[in-house]
Amino acid sequence: MNADFAWGLQNLIPDQKRQKYNNQKLEGKKYSCSTFMLYLGLDKKYDHLLHNNVFISGDYKNNFMEIEESKVLSRDPSFYVQNASVTDPSLAPDGHSALYVLVPVPNLRSNIDWSRKTGSFRNTVIKLLEDRAGLTDIKDHIKYEKMITPLDWKEELHVGFGATFNLAHNLNQMLYFRPHNKFEEFDNMWLVGGGTNPGSGLPTIYESGRITANIMCNKYKLNYKEVNIQHNTYSLQG
Repeated sequence: MNADFAWGLQNLIPDQKRQKYNNQKLEGKKYSCSTFMLYLGLDKKYDHLLHNNVFISGDYKNNFMEIEESKVLSRDPSFYVQNASVTDPSLAPDGHSALYVLVPVPNLRSNIDWSRKTGSFRNTVIKLLEDRAGLTDIKDHIKYEKMITPLDWKEELHVGFGATFNLAHNLNQMLYFRPHNKFEEFDNMWLVGGGTNPGSGLPTIYESGRITANIMCNKYKLNYKEVNIQHNTYSLQG
């Protein structure tokens, strides 16, 4: 299963078939933040931006608590901007560019009504791009725009609780304490992705696939080369 862990179990396997990870226990787990995303196609280049740009809130601690504790939308959030066109101009037509904006926000365990808040928060993000990223005229150059909210993560992309990074990385949900690659509850079920060992984030998600494939090959005595998997001499399985 490479679906999001919480969504996949709740939607693919009946609750009564699960014990360790039934719906009640899944509700009791801690989940990561969500993200508000903007994908912008612009008829202008902003060469003062690097490929990767991180803008930290003026009160980072408060912003963190707004996401994790009070679960409200911040007026001064930290955010990330990817300006990949400076690295690969072929991503957009000549004189154009593509921006990707990521803003960490509370997951759907908050009381935020995204059906009402999406427009105003989008305007907040655009204002941040103007004031803090130096994109003072960006409103005049947006030719394409796509938004993804925590509700979209859940409804359209099947991410449990809209938690973009899956199970939270608190101490009792990290590495070995995450759901195991060889899933504990079913003999014929294996996990890959951010909801299993070693955790979320693209490099570790790739590693989860390698770990799972190696365990399967060992179990069924398959030759690694036959299944086109490069064998590593180490494992994060613990």
